[in-house]
Amino acid sequence: RFAQPLAPAGMAFWKAVGGTLETASRGLVAGVQLGLNEDSNRACKEAAERTAKAAATVGMDAGGFVASAAAPAVQGIGHGAAAAGCAVADVVTFGRVPGLCKVRDDQAARAGRRFDQAEAGAARVAQARTPAFNDTPIDAGPWMSSLPHSRQVSDLFLPGTHDSVARIGGDFVECQSWTITDQLRSGIRCFDLRFRMVGDAFCGHHGSFYQEINFGGVADQFEAFLNGYPSEVIFVSITGNGCAHASECDFQDLLQSKILHRGNNTHMWEMFSVHLGSATVGQLRSRIVAYHGECWGAQPIDRQDDWELGDAGAKWEKVLCHATQERSPSTLYVNNLTSTGADGMTYSTPAAIAYQVNSKALGAVSRFRPGIYLMDYPGTALVSGVVGRNFQ
Repeated sequence: RFAQPLAPAGMAFWKAVGGTLETASRGLVAGVQLGLNEDSNRACKEAAERTAKAAATVGMDAGGFVASAAAPAVQGIGHGAAAAGCAVADVVTFGRVPGLCKVRDDQAARAGRRFDQAEAGAARVAQARTPAFNDTPIDAGPWMSSLPHSRQVSDLFLPGTHDSVARIGGDFVECQSWTITDQLRSGIRCFDLRFRMVGDAFCGHHGSFYQEINFGGVADQFEAFLNGYPSEVIFVSITGNGCAHASECDFQDLLQSKILHRGNNTHMWEMFSVHLGSATVGQLRSRIVAYHGECWGAQPIDRQDDWELGDAGAKWEKVLCHATQERSPSTLYVNNLTSTGADGMTYSTPAAIAYQVNSKALGAVSRFRPGIYLMDYPGTALVSGVVGRNFQ
């Protein structure tokens, strides 16, 4: 059902092939020089590291495609064959076998669900783009400028991203394709950031996969955006969740040190730890503030984050229930539209879940109540839909 080729996996594959040849040739050069030329040695090492990274991406993409697309397709064929067999048997027996029609319909429904899962499982690798999923980012402008200063944060509809910098590592790991700047321009205002401490550095990670960006690179993009659009507010969660730290530093102390050394933009972080329960938009414009994190964001939070669900239907039920439940005053509601995990004999990657759940969310956004909505691979129409609820 996809018009786009399997470009990302193909590019990584050819990078791995080319890297292997480059590593071999540079290894020969270094060997001829008996390992005495530091430049040749370094070039060989860097080529090997690039090759390893490309090979890992190919493996993760291939594994993700097999588990979340090929396996459900095979199961779908099996259920379809069973449904067809029941239909034939029903005709041959003149409809006299009790329950046969029910079994046929059940198998047909199971086949349909598996084929939907197969389509979703191929979505990222096949570069699928829909209004709710991973389409081209747009310029949504400073939409918060239209909000009254008196609007409480707990009354806002805020689009956000989960694992906001996870753009490297293959289908099992990646959660976004847009950069931080792309996300900001498209209307995203909430960010889930995971950093691994390495010495005194904050390195962007998803699990063990380094995302080739550190705290400073993220902060630079935040600050540049606020310098251009001072009416806006950026909400962040900064944690070390899932990271094996390589540092003797305390996470909170190191983060505070990073914030205090932002030069001329330090003022943007001065309300980072403000209590958001009763804060208003007017108090926070042109600021970066924590809605959650390690030792930050102390306000009451009601959160839905069942992230280990491989069944997109079950995940959507969780999302919709949380999105439509009654709200308590001065409480932030954080709703993760994201998950990944096993579903029987198959596995759903972050993109596979997002492809299905985001689409359902776009159709139901008019029913949502205020809160932070964190997404993988958001589509511009879905982001705009959440934003639009602030003005209805």
